[in-house]
Amino acid sequence: MRKRFLWLALIFLSVAAVACKPQGGASGACGTPPQIPYSEELAQSLDGRLQPYLQGQTGRFVLQTTAQELTSWIAYSAARWSGIPIKDAVVWFSQDRVHFSGAITRVLIVPVRVQVHARVWLRDETLQVSVEQACVGRTALPRWVKNLASRVITETILDTGPYVRLESLEVGDGYLRASGRIGR
Repeated sequence: MRKRFLWLALIFLSVAAVACKPQGGASGACGTPPQIPYSEELAQSLDGRLQPYLQGQTGRFVLQTTAQELTSWIAYSAARWSGIPIKDAVVWFSQDRVHFSGAITRVLIVPVRVQVHARVWLRDETLQVSVEQACVGRTALPRWVKNLASRVITETILDTGPYVRLESLEVGDGYLRASGRIGR
C-alpha cells in the first residue's frame, strides 16, 4: 500500500507540475522553470507530515505546502529511495495549476527532461487533471499526447478507489492546500 501511495504522490506531483503555465521568466511550454532553492528543513517537515499516511495511517488530513517545500521533498525523497526515477525536479504553483519540470531517469537509456503544466480541480471528491502544456526536451507535445496524459493521470488517481478522497483543493501562486480523508 505504501508503494502504491508513493506512486500516487509521484503522479500527483507530476500532475501538479504539468498543470500550470510557466512563471518566473519561462516562455511557452518549454521555458526555464523558476529557481527554487532546496531546503532540507522544509523537506523533512513535509516528510514528517506525510510519513504517517505513507505508512498506512487512515483518517482525515489537511495538507498545506509551498512550491519550495514540495520541490525540496521530492529531492529529499529521491535521495532516500532509489526507486524514484526523477532528478532535478521543480514543482511550482499558480492559480488552479501545478507545474513540473525534471529529468525522468531509468525509463530510457538517457535521462529525459520533461516539463508539464496542468490545470487541477475536484469533481466528486476526486482530483481531475488537464494537461495544458507539456514538452520533452525543448519539443512541445501535440494535443493528442496531452489529452492521453490527462486521461491516464486522472484514471490512475481514480484507481485508488475510495482510498483517497479530497474534500477541498486550493492551488494558488506558490501554494497548495488540500483536505480530505484517507481510507475506506
